Amino acid sequence: MFWKTQFDPERYAKELLASLPPCTPHVAVIDNTLDSTFDTAYVVPAEQMLAWFKTHLTRAASSVPKDRAASAAFLRWLGSPSNDYSGHVACVEPEFFRQYSDYASDLVKEVKGVCFCPTCDLAYPEVTTSFGPTVDEGGGWKLGLELWLCPRGHELRRAPYRFHIL
Repeated sequence: MFWKTQFDPERYAKELLASLPPCTPHVAVIDNTLDSTFDTAYVVPAEQMLAWFKTHLTRAASSVPKDRAASAAFLRWLGSPSNDYSGHVACVEPEFFRQYSDYASDLVKEVKGVCFCPTCDLAYPEVTTSFGPTVDEGGGWKLGLELWLCPRGHELRRAPYRFHIL
């Protein structure tokens, strides 16, 4: 007989934190979800990202215990940046970003950061977000495309989004 072990969210959060490099005063968000392309890193102060996530966490709260434990670990990680690495930038781990990738545009609009354009080879304090044409999927569902552009018009992020019209 196989015994099913009980998931321990606190243990999982501690193990996840132990596996991560230290948080730095500035962190980079890199979207590596399978359905998007992301040719940039959006760098923001860890303190501002922490405040933003605390206010938006309920909007993206998952009912999956593993995701909830990862969210708790993420908040702890952001809340303890190490000044020993002041010249470095830590990347937000995919485990954290996966469940928040739908809110990346909100983060860019609401948290002041710097975005690097590899085509221009420049960092910009602003990113333009736009939405491309939508396709009707039936049943009131639409599929669209979100784009991030640098000030010179180079594409930095391309991600699909779905929405429902009642």
